[in-house]
Amino acid sequence: VAPDAGPITRARRTRGVDRMTEAKDGKRPEDPGTTAGWNFAHRALDHLLEGCQIIGPDWKYLYVNDAVALHGRRPKEELLDRSMVEVYPGIETTPMFAVLRRCMAERTPERMENAFNYPDGSTGWFELSFEPVPEGVLILSVDVTGRKRAEAEIRHLNAVLRGVRAVNQLIVRERDPDRLVQRSCELLVESRGFACCAVILTENGHPVRAVTAGDAAKLDAFPEMMKAGTLPPCAAAALVGDEPVVRSSPARTCQNCTIAEDAAATCEVFAVR
Repeated sequence: VAPDAGPITRARRTRGVDRMTEAKDGKRPEDPGTTAGWNFAHRALDHLLEGCQIIGPDWKYLYVNDAVALHGRRPKEELLDRSMVEVYPGIETTPMFAVLRRCMAERTPERMENAFNYPDGSTGWFELSFEPVPEGVLILSVDVTGRKRAEAEIRHLNAVLRGVRAVNQLIVRERDPDRLVQRSCELLVESRGFACCAVILTENGHPVRAVTAGDAAKLDAFPEMMKAGTLPPCAAAALVGDEPVVRSSPARTCQNCTIAEDAAATCEVFAVR
């Protein structure tokens, strides 16, 4: 959901690439014998599903195709003939740029997976292939964000299942109710399925005590909430309903909740009665 790349002239799109595609016999693509072939190749590059970009020795974009504009969420005209460092300040300190620099200097192919952080806080994952070419470095990129998210979800679910299994085993052997609740919270966090965990004990529907474990910064608000007799909105909703309550990106979706204010942009809150 990239901005429209917008119209761009053929001369500007092929700047640098035409120089790179000089034929073996010395003819350039604009010569009668090579123009048709290059036009076909250029159209093919423009419409590849993979991102295709050519970076010069001065780190300027010499060519980008439509997929690169999509991957970077920037129109082509914001990239062409501009330095990567100018377009993305700080990129020169990233692992990706280190690989690019090595490929540019040593003229050896490279491959890597790279996380790209967007201004809105989201992250895209790309498989990158670096190939040295006469004009600099050719970079092919494949969006693997969906696969990386699926892998992360599977890891999280496995961690949650480990925590639930550990709690089930604890229930069988622990006789002290207070230790049971406290240790259950700790096991769910230790399994790395959750950053923090809280069990809220109630009397006649009113919160009287909270047992917590995990990230202390996210739980600091609980004592004051207990004194005031209030609950986080997600917990209050779970208490009166029959279904679990899930809040994605609580920092944005849970207004006026002191616990959600410190939540990471990518975290979720899960509450169940």
